[in-house]
Amino acid sequence: MPRKREYGVSAEARQRILGLAEQLPRIWNDSRVDFRERKRIVRLLIDDVTLIKAQKITAHVRLSGGATRTLELERPLPIAQLRKFKPELVATVDRLLDQHCDREIADILNCDGWRTWEGKPFNPKKVAFIRGAYKLASRYDRLRRRGMLTTREVAAKFGISETAVHEWGRQGLITKCFSDSLNRGLWALPVQQTILKGCGGRAARPARLAPITAPSSEQGAVSSDRLVLWPPRPRRQDRGAVMAGHLGIGSVESGIVAIRVGHGGLEIVAVMCRTSLAECRHNPHF
Repeated sequence: MPRKREYGVSAEARQRILGLAEQLPRIWNDSRVDFRERKRIVRLLIDDVTLIKAQKITAHVRLSGGATRTLELERPLPIAQLRKFKPELVATVDRLLDQHCDREIADILNCDGWRTWEGKPFNPKKVAFIRGAYKLASRYDRLRRRGMLTTREVAAKFGISETAVHEWGRQGLITKCFSDSLNRGLWALPVQQTILKGCGGRAARPARLAPITAPSSEQGAVSSDRLVLWPPRPRRQDRGAVMAGHLGIGSVESGIVAIRVGHGGLEIVAVMCRTSLAECRHNPHF
């Protein structure tokens, strides 16, 4: 029988093959090698792979030279589990919402080293997603439950314009506790204090704070509990009728110009329009 021909490998070729095997991890992890080149390397080294899925994944690998390898791998988590935030992160966001808005919470989480499931830093949209997914009340809703008022509600409560509300905020009379991108916010009113409205003109005075319990003779004083209104003065043409009512004479139409003392008592002197002379006789009660 003819003897099988044997092929030998020189020491130099063997050394080159071993050197290539040692360089394979460095070549594989090089960022300059794209995925297409990596697939070519795999096809040169591996003939086939058999996967068995159970509690763990078992991979039977047959190499090009005939050798086999068996690998056991942990099953990857579902994408829903990967994207699920940790309970301690949700509790931290819930606690921070009492004092901060979404943008401030994102900055705090990034400073503390928190990252998303993708390994990226947090932004306001991610914080808003956590609030919606875990039914957390927003900063706005929490302040509303604590009694904060919108700009329109403050203006309606004190009878002023919305521009005056922002002016009061700049003066420090009220405190702005929340503001969005459109400069809409919530205001905290002073506790146990009254806001005295200012006025313009020659005797101009700015709005200021005063204790609610302190008596004030300022006209137009406004507090968070009550609104003091001063009755208007009677019109000039109605003063005669008001005086006649005080004297017990009865209702008199407009046209009265004076009330004087006559020989028999008080008498009404009137310019007659529709009133008869009988209605302007002396009053016997005076």
